[in-house]
Amino acid sequence: MLPENLSSVNYVCHVAGSIRGKVSRRHIERNVSVTNWGDCVGEDVAEAALLLILSSLRRSHAFAQLMHVERQWPRPPFGTETLFDRRVGIHGFGSIARKLVTLLRPFRAKVSAFSDGVPDRIFENCEVAQAASLDELFRESEILVELEALTPVTVGQVDERRLRLLRPGATFVNVGRGGLVDEPALTRIAEEGQLRVALDVYAVEPLPASSPLRGKPNVTLFPHCGGPVDAGYTRCGDFALANLERYLRHEPLQAVVDLEVFDRST
Repeated sequence: MLPENLSSVNYVCHVAGSIRGKVSRRHIERNVSVTNWGDCVGEDVAEAALLLILSSLRRSHAFAQLMHVERQWPRPPFGTETLFDRRVGIHGFGSIARKLVTLLRPFRAKVSAFSDGVPDRIFENCEVAQAASLDELFRESEILVELEALTPVTVGQVDERRLRLLRPGATFVNVGRGGLVDEPALTRIAEEGQLRVALDVYAVEPLPASSPLRGKPNVTLFPHCGGPVDAGYTRCGDFALANLERYLRHEPLQAVVDLEVFDRST
Protein backbone atom coordinates (compact mmCIF):
# COMPACT_ATOMS: atom_id res chain seq x y z
CA MET A 1 0.00 0.00 0.00
CA LEU A 2 1.28 3.44 -0.92
CA PRO A 3 1.85 5.42 2.30
CA GLU A 4 -0.68 8.24 2.62
CA ASN A 5 1.92 10.74 3.81
CA LEU A 6 3.85 10.74 0.52
CA SER A 7 2.76 14.19 -0.59
CA SER A 8 5.19 14.10 -3.52
CA VAL A 9 3.29 11.31 -5.29
CA ASN A 10 1.02 12.72 -7.97
CA TYR A 11 0.36 9.73 -10.22
CA VAL A 12 0.11 5.95 -9.80
CA CYS A 13 0.13 4.01 -13.10
CA HIS A 14 -0.97 0.45 -12.33
CA VAL A 15 -0.34 -2.08 -15.10
CA ALA A 16 -2.98 -4.56 -13.91
CA GLY A 17 -6.63 -4.17 -12.88
CA SER A 18 -7.28 -4.12 -9.15
CA ILE A 19 -5.76 -1.13 -7.36
CA ARG A 20 -7.08 -2.04 -3.90
CA GLY A 21 -4.12 -2.76 -1.69
CA LYS A 22 -1.98 -0.45 -3.82
CA VAL A 23 -3.63 2.88 -3.11
CA SER A 24 -6.40 3.90 -0.72
CA ARG A 25 -9.54 5.92 -1.22
CA ARG A 26 -7.78 8.71 0.65
CA HIS A 27 -5.14 9.00 -2.08
CA ILE A 28 -7.83 9.62 -4.69
CA GLU A 29 -9.58 12.10 -2.42
CA ARG A 30 -6.26 13.98 -2.25
CA ASN A 31 -6.23 14.18 -6.08
CA VAL A 32 -3.57 11.56 -6.69
CA SER A 33 -4.17 10.43 -10.29
CA VAL A 34 -4.57 6.66 -10.55
CA THR A 35 -4.96 4.55 -13.69
CA ASN A 36 -5.14 0.81 -14.37
CA TRP A 37 -5.40 -1.41 -17.43
CA GLY A 38 -8.93 -0.22 -18.09
CA ASP A 39 -10.71 -2.38 -20.63
CA CYS A 40 -7.59 -4.04 -22.04
CA VAL A 41 -8.60 -7.54 -20.96
CA GLY A 42 -12.40 -7.27 -20.95
CA GLU A 43 -12.84 -9.30 -24.12
CA ASP A 44 -10.39 -11.94 -22.88
CA VAL A 45 -12.32 -12.49 -19.65
CA ALA A 46 -15.69 -12.51 -21.43
CA GLU A 47 -14.34 -15.09 -23.86
CA ALA A 48 -13.13 -17.22 -20.94
CA ALA A 49 -16.59 -17.01 -19.36
CA LEU A 50 -18.15 -18.24 -22.61
CA LEU A 51 -15.61 -21.07 -22.80
CA LEU A 52 -16.38 -22.15 -19.23
CA ILE A 53 -20.11 -22.13 -19.98
CA LEU A 54 -19.67 -24.28 -23.08
CA SER A 55 -17.10 -26.56 -21.45
CA SER A 56 -19.43 -27.20 -18.55
CA LEU A 57 -22.48 -27.81 -20.72
CA ARG A 58 -20.56 -30.12 -23.09
CA ARG A 59 -18.59 -31.81 -20.26
CA SER A 60 -15.29 -31.32 -22.11
CA HIS A 61 -13.14 -31.80 -19.00
CA ALA A 62 -14.89 -35.08 -18.16
CA PHE A 63 -14.30 -36.34 -21.71
CA ALA A 64 -10.65 -35.28 -21.50
CA GLN A 65 -10.24 -37.36 -18.36
CA LEU A 66 -11.98 -40.37 -19.90
CA MET A 67 -10.16 -40.26 -23.23
CA HIS A 68 -6.67 -39.04 -22.22
CA VAL A 69 -6.21 -40.62 -18.79
CA GLU A 70 -8.59 -43.58 -18.71
CA ARG A 71 -8.37 -44.11 -22.50
CA GLN A 72 -12.07 -44.88 -22.79
CA TRP A 73 -14.53 -44.20 -25.60
CA PRO A 74 -17.64 -42.66 -23.97
CA ARG A 75 -20.97 -43.72 -25.40
CA PRO A 76 -24.34 -41.93 -25.41
CA PRO A 77 -26.21 -40.62 -23.60
CA PHE A 78 -23.37 -38.18 -22.88
CA GLY A 79 -25.19 -35.90 -20.42
CA THR A 80 -24.39 -32.86 -22.54
CA GLU A 81 -26.49 -29.72 -22.99
CA THR A 82 -26.67 -26.75 -25.35
CA LEU A 83 -26.34 -23.01 -24.79
CA PHE A 84 -28.83 -22.12 -27.51
CA ASP A 85 -32.06 -20.54 -26.25
CA ARG A 86 -31.09 -20.87 -22.58
CA ARG A 87 -31.82 -18.43 -19.77
CA VAL A 88 -28.51 -16.88 -18.71
CA GLY A 89 -28.23 -14.69 -15.62
CA ILE A 90 -25.25 -12.42 -14.99
CA HIS A 91 -24.50 -11.18 -11.48
CA GLY A 92 -22.61 -7.93 -11.99
CA PHE A 93 -22.91 -5.68 -15.00
CA GLY A 94 -19.59 -3.99 -15.61
CA SER A 95 -17.74 -3.85 -18.91
CA ILE A 96 -16.83 -7.56 -18.92
CA ALA A 97 -20.44 -8.59 -18.35
CA ARG A 98 -21.55 -6.31 -21.18
CA LYS A 99 -18.98 -7.88 -23.52
CA LEU A 100 -20.23 -11.32 -22.52
CA VAL A 101 -23.75 -10.27 -23.52
CA THR A 102 -22.47 -9.59 -27.04
CA LEU A 103 -20.81 -13.01 -27.20
CA LEU A 104 -24.04 -14.70 -26.07
CA ARG A 105 -26.24 -13.12 -28.76
CA PRO A 106 -25.52 -15.70 -31.51
CA PHE A 107 -26.79 -18.37 -29.11
CA ARG A 108 -30.18 -16.62 -28.80
CA ALA A 109 -29.67 -16.68 -25.04
CA LYS A 110 -32.28 -14.92 -22.94
CA VAL A 111 -30.01 -12.77 -20.78
CA SER A 112 -30.93 -11.05 -17.54
CA ALA A 113 -28.64 -9.38 -15.01
CA PHE A 114 -28.52 -7.87 -11.56
CA SER A 115 -26.07 -5.47 -9.95
CA ASP A 116 -26.77 -2.90 -7.27
CA GLY A 117 -25.85 0.62 -8.27
CA VAL A 118 -25.78 0.13 -12.03
CA PRO A 119 -28.11 2.68 -13.70
CA ASP A 120 -31.21 1.33 -15.43
CA ARG A 121 -30.11 2.91 -18.70
CA ILE A 122 -27.06 0.60 -18.87
CA PHE A 123 -29.30 -2.47 -18.89
CA GLU A 124 -31.63 -0.82 -21.39
CA ASN A 125 -28.80 0.15 -23.73
CA CYS A 126 -27.60 -3.47 -23.75
CA GLU A 127 -31.15 -4.79 -24.20
CA VAL A 128 -30.76 -6.94 -21.12
CA ALA A 129 -33.59 -7.61 -18.68
CA GLN A 130 -32.88 -6.29 -15.19
CA ALA A 131 -33.78 -8.82 -12.49
CA ALA A 132 -35.76 -7.40 -9.59
CA SER A 133 -33.39 -8.98 -7.06
CA LEU A 134 -30.38 -11.25 -6.81
CA ASP A 135 -32.67 -14.02 -5.55
CA GLU A 136 -34.83 -13.68 -8.65
CA LEU A 137 -31.75 -13.82 -10.89
CA PHE A 138 -30.67 -17.12 -9.33
CA ARG A 139 -34.17 -18.53 -9.30
CA GLU A 140 -34.87 -17.82 -12.97
CA SER A 141 -31.47 -18.68 -14.52
CA GLU A 142 -30.47 -21.96 -16.10
CA ILE A 143 -26.90 -20.66 -16.35
CA LEU A 144 -25.59 -18.16 -13.78
CA VAL A 145 -22.37 -16.26 -14.45
CA GLU A 146 -20.70 -14.53 -11.50
CA LEU A 147 -19.05 -11.24 -12.52
CA GLU A 148 -19.80 -8.94 -9.60
CA ALA A 149 -17.05 -6.83 -8.02
CA LEU A 150 -15.77 -7.99 -4.64
CA THR A 151 -16.54 -5.32 -2.05
CA PRO A 152 -17.33 -5.42 1.69
CA VAL A 153 -21.01 -5.61 0.68
CA THR A 154 -20.64 -8.49 -1.81
CA VAL A 155 -18.28 -10.76 0.16
CA GLY A 156 -20.01 -14.13 0.53
CA GLN A 157 -23.14 -12.78 -1.14
CA VAL A 158 -23.56 -16.03 -3.06
CA ASP A 159 -24.35 -18.23 -0.07
CA GLU A 160 -25.87 -21.70 0.19
CA ARG A 161 -29.44 -20.39 0.26
CA ARG A 162 -28.93 -18.52 -3.02
CA LEU A 163 -27.06 -21.37 -4.67
CA ARG A 164 -29.97 -23.67 -3.87
CA LEU A 165 -32.30 -21.29 -5.70
CA LEU A 166 -30.67 -22.55 -8.90
CA ARG A 167 -32.74 -25.35 -10.36
CA PRO A 168 -31.30 -28.91 -10.45
CA GLY A 169 -29.05 -29.29 -13.48
CA ALA A 170 -28.25 -25.57 -13.66
CA THR A 171 -24.75 -24.30 -14.40
CA PHE A 172 -22.84 -21.92 -12.10
CA VAL A 173 -19.80 -20.11 -13.54
CA ASN A 174 -17.49 -17.83 -11.55
CA VAL A 175 -15.03 -15.59 -13.39
CA GLY A 176 -15.43 -12.74 -10.89
CA ARG A 177 -13.81 -13.30 -7.50
CA GLY A 178 -13.67 -16.34 -5.27
CA GLY A 179 -14.63 -14.30 -2.21
CA LEU A 180 -18.09 -13.65 -3.64
CA VAL A 181 -19.07 -17.27 -3.07
CA ASP A 182 -19.43 -19.50 -0.02
CA GLU A 183 -17.04 -22.09 -1.43
CA PRO A 184 -17.76 -24.87 1.10
CA ALA A 185 -21.48 -24.55 0.31
CA LEU A 186 -20.77 -24.61 -3.43
CA THR A 187 -18.65 -27.74 -2.92
CA ARG A 188 -21.42 -29.48 -0.96
CA ILE A 189 -23.99 -28.76 -3.67
CA ALA A 190 -21.59 -29.87 -6.40
CA GLU A 191 -21.01 -33.14 -4.51
CA GLU A 192 -24.76 -33.74 -4.54
CA GLY A 193 -24.58 -33.72 -8.35
CA GLN A 194 -27.36 -31.15 -8.66
CA LEU A 195 -25.23 -28.41 -10.20
CA ARG A 196 -22.70 -28.01 -12.98
CA VAL A 197 -19.88 -25.80 -11.73
CA ALA A 198 -17.17 -23.99 -13.73
CA LEU A 199 -14.62 -21.87 -11.88
CA ASP A 200 -11.68 -19.63 -12.74
CA VAL A 201 -11.39 -18.02 -9.28
CA TYR A 202 -11.28 -19.42 -5.76
CA ALA A 203 -11.37 -18.45 -2.11
CA VAL A 204 -7.72 -19.52 -1.80
CA GLU A 205 -5.34 -19.34 -4.75
CA PRO A 206 -3.60 -21.43 -5.91
CA LEU A 207 -6.38 -23.94 -5.31
CA PRO A 208 -5.01 -26.46 -2.78
CA ALA A 209 -4.23 -29.90 -4.20
CA SER A 210 -6.48 -31.36 -1.51
CA SER A 211 -9.49 -29.21 -2.46
CA PRO A 212 -12.68 -31.29 -2.67
CA LEU A 213 -13.56 -29.32 -5.80
CA ARG A 214 -10.94 -31.33 -7.67
CA GLY A 215 -11.72 -34.59 -9.44
CA LYS A 216 -15.46 -34.13 -9.85
CA PRO A 217 -17.03 -34.86 -13.27
CA ASN A 218 -19.47 -31.96 -12.91
CA VAL A 219 -16.82 -29.37 -11.94
CA THR A 220 -14.69 -27.58 -14.54
CA LEU A 221 -11.61 -25.82 -13.15
CA PHE A 222 -9.40 -23.11 -14.69
CA PRO A 223 -6.26 -21.79 -12.89
CA HIS A 224 -7.35 -18.11 -12.76
CA CYS A 225 -6.33 -17.66 -16.38
CA GLY A 226 -9.42 -15.84 -17.65
CA GLY A 227 -7.46 -12.80 -18.70
CA PRO A 228 -5.28 -11.62 -20.14
CA VAL A 229 -4.13 -14.23 -22.63
CA ASP A 230 -0.35 -14.42 -23.08
CA ALA A 231 -0.24 -11.75 -25.78
CA GLY A 232 -2.41 -9.52 -23.63
CA TYR A 233 0.40 -8.76 -21.18
CA THR A 234 2.24 -6.82 -23.88
CA ARG A 235 -1.00 -5.01 -24.71
CA CYS A 236 -1.45 -4.03 -21.06
CA GLY A 237 2.15 -2.85 -20.81
CA ASP A 238 1.80 -0.73 -23.94
CA PHE A 239 -1.37 0.81 -22.51
CA ALA A 240 0.43 1.72 -19.28
CA LEU A 241 3.40 3.20 -21.15
CA ALA A 242 1.04 5.28 -23.28
CA ASN A 243 -0.57 6.62 -20.11
CA LEU A 244 2.85 7.55 -18.71
CA GLU A 245 3.60 9.45 -21.90
CA ARG A 246 0.25 11.26 -21.64
CA TYR A 247 1.04 12.20 -18.04
CA LEU A 248 4.44 13.60 -18.98
CA ARG A 249 2.84 15.59 -21.82
CA HIS A 250 0.09 16.83 -19.47
CA GLU A 251 -2.57 15.15 -21.60
CA PRO A 252 -5.77 13.48 -20.31
CA LEU A 253 -5.18 9.99 -18.93
CA GLN A 254 -7.15 6.91 -19.92
CA ALA A 255 -8.72 4.35 -17.55
CA VAL A 256 -8.70 6.77 -14.65
CA VAL A 257 -9.71 5.27 -11.31
CA ASP A 258 -11.89 7.95 -9.70
CA LEU A 259 -13.86 7.57 -6.48
CA GLU A 260 -16.83 5.94 -8.22
CA VAL A 261 -14.60 3.39 -9.95
CA PHE A 262 -12.64 2.76 -6.74
CA ASP A 263 -15.79 2.11 -4.71
CA ARG A 264 -17.02 -0.49 -7.24
CA SER A 265 -13.65 -2.06 -7.83
CA THR A 266 -12.52 -5.47 -6.60
